Amino acid sequence: MEEQYSHLQKSSEAIYERNTIEISVKQRNRKQKPWATTEIIEKCIERDRLFRKSKNNPLNLNYRLEYVNKRDAVQKLIKRTKEQYYKNILSKMVKI
Repeated sequence: MEEQYSHLQKSSEAIYERNTIEISVKQRNRKQKPWATTEIIEKCIERDRLFRKSKNNPLNLNYRLEYVNKRDAVQKLIKRTKEQYYKNILSKMVKI
């Protein structure tokens, strides 16, 4: 029995090796904006995940609604953070 299992495992591995190819995937290394916080980046990743989920299931309106709500929340957060960042920069420049 042990021998048969070993043979089956070796055969399976051989078939797998013959019928698959190895590909490399480039990681996206975009230059981060100075106002982008870890919170914004995490929420963008979640938004993108929800977008893919809604695209893969176009008939499920709950997925679409969940994505739209997250998208709107991320846009508001980015807008607020950018405004605060640039106000802070300008106030430092005025003090100089």
